[in-house]
Amino acid sequence: MAELSGIADPAALLAGLFAHVPVGFQIYTADGYSVLTNPKFREIFGGEPPPGYNALRDEQAAQLGVIDLIRRAFAGETVTIPAFWYDPRDVRHVHVAEGRRVAIEITAFPLRGRDGRVSHVAMVHKDVTADLLAQAERGALTARLEMMLDRMPIGCLLYDAEFRFAYWNKAAERIFGYRFEEVRGRHPFGLITPTAAQPRVEGIFRELAAGRREIDAIAENMTKDGRTILCEWHDMPLFGAENRFTGILAMCQDVTERHATEERLRQSEKMNAVGQLTGGVAHDFNNLLTVVIGNLDLAVDRVQPELQPAIEGALRAAERGAALVRQMLAFSRRQTLISETLDLNHVVAGMEQMLRRTLGEDVEIEMRLSSSLWVALADRAQVESALLNLAINARDAMAAGGKLTIETDNAHLDADYAAHNTEVSPGDYVALAVSDTGIGMTAEVLQHAFEPFFTTKEVGKGTGLGLSMIYGFAKQSQGHVKIYSEAGHGTTVRLYLPRKTTAEERAAAPARAERRSEGGSETILVVEDDADVRAFVSGQLRDLGYRVIEAADGPQVQRILESDEPIDLLFTDVVMPGGMTGRQLAETARTRRPALKAVFTSGYTENSIVHQGKLDRGVSFLAKPFRRQDLAAKVRETLDEPG
Repeated sequence: MAELSGIADPAALLAGLFAHVPVGFQIYTADGYSVLTNPKFREIFGGEPPPGYNALRDEQAAQLGVIDLIRRAFAGETVTIPAFWYDPRDVRHVHVAEGRRVAIEITAFPLRGRDGRVSHVAMVHKDVTADLLAQAERGALTARLEMMLDRMPIGCLLYDAEFRFAYWNKAAERIFGYRFEEVRGRHPFGLITPTAAQPRVEGIFRELAAGRREIDAIAENMTKDGRTILCEWHDMPLFGAENRFTGILAMCQDVTERHATEERLRQSEKMNAVGQLTGGVAHDFNNLLTVVIGNLDLAVDRVQPELQPAIEGALRAAERGAALVRQMLAFSRRQTLISETLDLNHVVAGMEQMLRRTLGEDVEIEMRLSSSLWVALADRAQVESALLNLAINARDAMAAGGKLTIETDNAHLDADYAAHNTEVSPGDYVALAVSDTGIGMTAEVLQHAFEPFFTTKEVGKGTGLGLSMIYGFAKQSQGHVKIYSEAGHGTTVRLYLPRKTTAEERAAAPARAERRSEGGSETILVVEDDADVRAFVSGQLRDLGYRVIEAADGPQVQRILESDEPIDLLFTDVVMPGGMTGRQLAETARTRRPALKAVFTSGYTENSIVHQGKLDRGVSFLAKPFRRQDLAAKVRETLDEPG
C-alpha cells in the first residue's frame, strides 16, 4: 500500500470508504462464502445474508448468473451483468418486510493478496432503478411521439446535421412511396428532390443551419414510382446543447391535387368573367344589329335598282355579325336552347353527306356509332353546329389530309371524375367524340382552347369562337366537354350531353301551324327602353298594318293599362330598367287584362323567361337581332294562338 504511506491510518480510511460508498459491496471467499457487506448493500436488499451463506450452493444465485460471475472473477476477470429487475423479497436469504422492485447492475472483480493471487471476489451492486425508469419513460414518450407522428396527415421528416434522413413518418411514406428503412441515412437529392433543385434546397438547409428560424416553400418533388408531385414545405432548424445545430425538422404535404383544383377554379372563374363581359357586349350589340338589319330590310325593296346589291351586301355583313353575336352568347351561356329528345346516332348519320362535302376527299371519315345508345336531351341545332365546328377544326389541323373519327357512346361520369373537372355533375351522359390525326395541341394551347377569340389559325381564317361556343353550349345544357390532345398526335374532343331520364317528358315539339308573315289590324303595346329599337319595331309593325302604342318603361305601361285603350298583344323586352323584368310586366298586365298575349324579345336569355338556358313552356320569344319576316311571323303566330 505504498500509495497510502503518507496516511496515518489507511485501514480506517478504507473502512470509511467502504461504509459510505453509494453502491452495495459484498465480499466472497474463494469457496463462495459471503463474508462482508457494506451499509448500502443492506439498504438495497433490506438486510445481509445469514451467517454461513454460500452462493455457490444457491440455486437461485445460479439462475441469476451470480455463480458464473464469482467463478469468472476468481479466474481473474472483471465481469458485469447488465441491469435486470427483481424484487428483493423473492431472494430467499434476504428477509424484507416491505420490498420494492429494483434494477441492479452487478460487477465482480478479483481481490489479490500480497502474493498476487486471487484471495477474494468483490461484488459491486449498483442500484440503477432511477436510470432505467427514466430510460423507460423516455422510451414510452418516444413511442407515443412516434405514434402521434404516424397518425398525422402531413409528412414529418427529420434530417441530421449532415442533411441525411434520420426519421420520417407514415404520411411521408404515403407521399413519397419509400419506407423509412429505404431512405435512412441517405440525402434527399435524386431521391425525393430533383437533382436540378439540389443547389436551391442545399441553400435553404444552410440558411437554417446558420440560425434562420423557419422557411416555407412550395417545390416539385419525386416519388418512388417516378411521379412528379407538388409539395408544400415548412422547415425548422433543431439545436442542442450550447446552441449546436443538430438537424432539421421538415413538415410537408402533397398539394398536387389542391393546386390542380385551385387552377381549375381560377380557370372557371376567368371563363365566367369573360362570359359575363361577352354576354353584356353581345346584348348591346344585338340591339344595334336589330336596328341595322331591320332598316336594311326596309331599304332593300325601296332603293333604286343599282343600289340594291350594296344594300344586300350590307345586309349579309350584318347577318354575319348577328351570327358572331350568337356564338358569343353561346359561350356566355345566354343563348336560348330548345331542348328535345335526340337520337344522337340519327343526328350524326344525317350530317354525314354534308360533312363529306365540307371536308373534301383528303379527309377520310369513319363513323363508330353505338348500337345501344341512350337518348340525349339537347338542342338539335346546337348539336349539329358543334359537330360541324369540330369537323372543320379537325380538317384545318390535317392540312395534308388525314382521318376523322366520329363516335357515339354511353358514358357514366362518376364522383371522382366530377371532383377533378369543374362544373361537372356525376351521372349518365350520351357522348359524342370527334378525333383527328392532325397536328394536335401543345399544353399551353390546350389551356386556352376554350377561351373566346383564342385561335392558332392565320389572321382571317377563324374567329376563335368555335370551341368557346361548344363549351358554352355544353355547360348551358348541363353537359360537359373535354379535349384530349398532344402535339403531333392528334386531338379528340368529347362532348357529353345529358341522358334523358324516364321521369322527363318527351320533348317532341308540338306541331305548329305554318308560319304566316302577313300583318293584321290588332293593337300592339311595344315596350322597349332603347329608343332606336323601339322606333324600328314600332315602324315595322305599323307597316304590317297593326296599331301600335309605345312605352319605354314599366310606369308608362301601368298608365296605359289603366286607360281604356284596347290592347291585343304586349311586345316587350325582357331586360327593363327600374328593376321590373318583361315577365313581371306581363304578369302585372294580365291581372288587369287576363286575355292579353305577349311576345318577349332580348339580346340574351334571362331567368325570368328562360331557366338553365331552356325556354319556359308557353312563352313566345323572339331573339335579337331579328328580320322583318321573323317579327311578322312571331307576332301573327302569337295572336292566332287559341286564347
